Amino acid sequence: MNRIVTLVYTATFAAAFALGQAQTARPIKWSCIGNSITSGFNGNVGYPSLLATKLGPAFQVENDGVSGTTLLKKGDNSYWKNGKLSSVFAFKPDIISIKLGTNDSKAQNWTHKAEFAADLQSLIDTLGKISPKPQIWLVLPVPVFANTYGISGPIIENEQIPIIKQVAQTNGLNVIDAHTLLLKKSALFSDGVHPNAEGADSIATAYFRAFKEKAIRVACIGNSITDYAFPGSASDAVEADAYPIRLNMLLGRGYFVENEGVTSLYLQKDAKPSLSYWGPLGKLAQVFALQPSIITVKLGTNDSRAADWNSIRYLRDYRSMIDTLRGMASHPTIWSCLPVPSWQVNGAWPFSGISNDIIKDSTIPAIRKVAAEKNVPIIDPNAPFQNLKTLVPDGVHPN
Repeated sequence: MNRIVTLVYTATFAAAFALGQAQTARPIKWSCIGNSITSGFNGNVGYPSLLATKLGPAFQVENDGVSGTTLLKKGDNSYWKNGKLSSVFAFKPDIISIKLGTNDSKAQNWTHKAEFAADLQSLIDTLGKISPKPQIWLVLPVPVFANTYGISGPIIENEQIPIIKQVAQTNGLNVIDAHTLLLKKSALFSDGVHPNAEGADSIATAYFRAFKEKAIRVACIGNSITDYAFPGSASDAVEADAYPIRLNMLLGRGYFVENEGVTSLYLQKDAKPSLSYWGPLGKLAQVFALQPSIITVKLGTNDSRAADWNSIRYLRDYRSMIDTLRGMASHPTIWSCLPVPSWQVNGAWPFSGISNDIIKDSTIPAIRKVAAEKNVPIIDPNAPFQNLKTLVPDGVHPN
């Protein structure tokens, strides 16, 4: 990887982890501007709630769609007059998507087509006044399969979409193509204009894929500490508390962090083969599917049991893990993450004998050795946690 890019990643991650205690991790806010296809129609939910599910708890998606609205200021139900611009400004989104144009294709509205590009530019400029300045995405309207409500598919496809693409290019904005994805899927539209539940999910998928493609993708490999909690443990952590989620919040809208943690898994292939991250319970296939730019590897806590620990085997499999991940097409930067310390609770070692002595004396030195050999940077949550026992109520899992 280019050295400057690597340094940028290094500085970004170092800052995120170093300042994690001081900064407030807040969800990345996304405002979906649109019409009834966005707001939801005839009992069907709009796609924004489905997009929120796909993005995960690091993101907060607001549905700012209003049925029947137009982009055109002179339209018969202009978003400028009857939309939710005040709500968008109050929300202070990090990301805004604009999906308007369907109602503009009606004859009484498209008579003002000469103003479509200027009104779109005006909306971009208006939204750009939100502080901090949001990232804006333009959306190509979905296809129309019936001339319902006087809406014209040919106008959308042949006149509006070229204008939207040109305005996006002029402003250097990203485009979400919700049109092509649904072009041959008329069965997903209840009346030829409004998507059914499956159609709304397809639109959300188009948004999700477009965002993920442009974002810096991060995969966090790990065990239950990454996954966020161990069922039945004393930790009160929930999914939104998982450190990959909080990391995504801290890194911001330019990143998509995927939680690849799986409870109880080992780095070693042969200590307990059925619980190895290399096996079917692990998420290596998902990591490769993501094609991340950055990967963090936090495995070793479960390996640190006297009955299971084997230094030679651990070193071999850690080296293999780094080499395997480096072999993917995205050529990711890999970070080794040291295990957090563990403690006795009520005079006993929890979770079948995870040993802090092995973590301290064997696991961490092994990780440092491989990291030095492979020129992999290290994230160290172990040292800060030495004085934070209250944050680990069950001796292993942070709250």
